[in-house]
Amino acid sequence: MKVRTLIPNIRFRGFSDPWEQRKFFDNIKQVLDYRGKTPKKLNMKWNEEPKGYLALSAINVKAGYIDKHIETYYASEKLYKKWMGKDSLSAGDILFTTEAPMGNVALVPDKGKYILSQRTIAFKLDKAKLDNLFWLEFLESTIFKSKAVAISSGGTAQGVSQKSLRQVIVIIPSDVNEQKRIGQVLVTVDNLIAANEDKVQQLKTLKKLMMQKIFSQEWRFKGFTDPWEQRKLESVVIVYDKGRVPVTSTERISGDTPYYGANGIQDYVDGYTHDGEFTLIAEDGANDTRNYPIKFVSGKIWVNNHAHVLAGKQNILNTRFLSFSLQQINIEPFLSGSGRAKLNASEMKKLLIAVPNIYEQIKVENFLGEMAHLIAANEDKLNQLKRLKKYLMQNLFV
Repeated sequence: MKVRTLIPNIRFRGFSDPWEQRKFFDNIKQVLDYRGKTPKKLNMKWNEEPKGYLALSAINVKAGYIDKHIETYYASEKLYKKWMGKDSLSAGDILFTTEAPMGNVALVPDKGKYILSQRTIAFKLDKAKLDNLFWLEFLESTIFKSKAVAISSGGTAQGVSQKSLRQVIVIIPSDVNEQKRIGQVLVTVDNLIAANEDKVQQLKTLKKLMMQKIFSQEWRFKGFTDPWEQRKLESVVIVYDKGRVPVTSTERISGDTPYYGANGIQDYVDGYTHDGEFTLIAEDGANDTRNYPIKFVSGKIWVNNHAHVLAGKQNILNTRFLSFSLQQINIEPFLSGSGRAKLNASEMKKLLIAVPNIYEQIKVENFLGEMAHLIAANEDKLNQLKRLKKYLMQNLFV
């Protein structure tokens, strides 16, 4: 029975031996630890331009990569030698954040000059016994993270030390070739996720630019020249708030209907409160008041009391055009309340939107709708990749 616990659920063909239990530091040649030194203590100045050696702290080490665009402190060659002496970071070393946040990892890339700063240590591995990509992914697994939490200490900012890590027993393949296969597969998925995240962000940026051009009327569709008319929201929409029904999570009956709150879908339930095309805009509880939650929905939906439900008046305002138009407005000045900001119905109805004739509205909503579909399709692909990564992480490790 004990042997079964040392075998992962998924194996590559050709590997069948049980994995080994090892102490955390068994295959680590050296640990670089400069957590007592901070850029400010050495009078380093913040600089957004790459000049010299980038000081890596916990804030720069994200989930699998180095963020070079935040807290960028650079050291000169002289300061580098004073700081790290004969030590240096090499390509393939593993960075590990010990606190605030705890457990983020990244691989030192092939190019670049780096020095270690607060709340981050680096592992130099015995590459004959431990593959760096495998170790990188293992440190990100829920199996290891649960061990790290168990040995962590501190108040608000939980952390781990080298001393506490020495208590950890890990289970890994004895065959480095199996380690390499696992690491390569998982890093490949990571790269696909990163590429798709970039693509989604680029599409969103493009859509935002298109919307700015269209709603400023800098761009017009051929055949339309009439100026857009400024209209108060109350004159062009119907409000369907009376149909909203809040249901606590314990009282909801599971089903296929999306259950909407202030920030989008919260659950899927049986039944519905509205059926048709609507624009939802948060009433209270918005997660982001700058990028205010506004969403076009269609079909059967269930809406609670934290989102207003609007539809354009027939032949006056296209409901999907309405959602795009509202996204161009700064909602913050219309919010009330110091804690939980609220968009009262009376204030919402005062919002001014620019309204072209209905035929131009349809042109606009068709064009932007296609972009929204493209973004949604790529987000769906991204989510599939993330689910694949989660599945592999749960089944490739012990």
